[in-house]
This record gives sequence, C-alpha cells and structure tokens, in this order.
Amino acid sequence: DSAQSLRAAGFYALGKDSEYVLYIVNHFTGPDSLHERTPVAQGKLGNAGYYTVDFDRPVSVEAGETFAVVLYISTPGTDKPLAIEFSADEFTSTVDLSDGQSYISPAGAKWENLEETQESNLCLKVYGDYQE
Repeated sequence: DSAQSLRAAGFYALGKDSEYVLYIVNHFTGPDSLHERTPVAQGKLGNAGYYTVDFDRPVSVEAGETFAVVLYISTPGTDKPLAIEFSADEFTSTVDLSDGQSYISPAGAKWENLEETQESNLCLKVYGDYQE
C-alpha cells in the first residue's frame, strides 16, 4: 500500500557453518525475473538456528511493487539446506500455503514453485520500514 525500505531477512540455518548470500529482485514478475537479483548481504553462520540478517543497505520498493527475496545457502553435510513449512500431521494441518510464493533452484537457473510441486513454502521473511 505504500513505499517501503527493506532492511533485513530472516531464515533458518539447518546446521553449523552455513554460508549464505541474500539478494533482492525489484519488480518481480515471476520465476524468470529471479536472475535479475542484486546482492544485499552475505556471510557465514556458526550454528544452526533462526537468524535475522541486516542488509548492507536498505532497498526501496514502491507502493504496489512486487519484489522477491532470494536466499542462496550452503550447509556442510546437507543436500537440503532450506527450512520449509508444510502440513505434515494433525498439528500442522492448518498451515496456510497460499500466503506467498516460494521457488527453489539447485543452480539458480530453473525454478520450481514449492506450493505447486511439494505443497510447501520456504521459511524466509523480509523486514522493512514504511517510507513517508
């Protein structure tokens, strides 16, 4: 509804020594636009857990603009380093998978929509401030 400054992203590291790069895609139009990404943060996380990572600089998005956050993460000892949410049992049966869009790609070229193919979403959040 209004312009914002994107300032940070939150995600899970599923093991020790996870290396990550965060990107922003302004004017996201679908998976084909994910290659138009700009790096905003990178680093290495010592332990497993949930992290909120500040961007190197705020990224402005316009009112009504669709944008994307892209996370590249590599965790030693795992071939599935991304945390996801899905309906697994009676306790998680109310998970709302229609609240966003999640895409994955092993090499960043061909993207798979997780909601459609695996009935799940990535656990990835973005944080920002409204601009006046």
